[in-house]
Amino acid sequence: RRAIKAEVFDYLQKPIVPQEFAVMLNRALEAMEAAENSGWTDKTSDAGESTDDGNESRISQVCEYIQTHYPEDINAKTIGEIFFLSASYLAHVFRSYTGTSIGKYLEDVRLAQAEKLLLDTDLQISQIAERVGYHDSNYFTKCFRKKYQISPSEIKKKSGSRSK
Repeated sequence: RRAIKAEVFDYLQKPIVPQEFAVMLNRALEAMEAAENSGWTDKTSDAGESTDDGNESRISQVCEYIQTHYPEDINAKTIGEIFFLSASYLAHVFRSYTGTSIGKYLEDVRLAQAEKLLLDTDLQISQIAERVGYHDSNYFTKCFRKKYQISPSEIKKKSGSRSK
């Protein structure tokens, strides 16, 4: 548990094999360089105040990633791994810049795409749910109704479910 809290990079068992250690060390150095080059280090002004310009740029990249990969099985942990960050740090920085959680942002993107598909296609609700990243169409319907105060089937009825 302490290792997880300390965000360990890897784990080696004794006796340490020099080749394994070298490989792990190279991976750690590459990850640190990638994180530094990506702007995730907090920048400070001469007065010592945090400017966070790099973080703002990376949050924009995370949002773009979510908007592109929303149908996939992604969450704060998997996104953090892609951007070489712990899930907790990413979640904290994301919320501070967007005012919402990664999960809520992902849900909003998925449901907005689902609404477009409901209005513009003849796909079944279960097909739409699957296309936007929900594997359980009942859960999708529950989330959709909570956000829009109307069920997906009611949206389809009102729109006449025309196809493009």
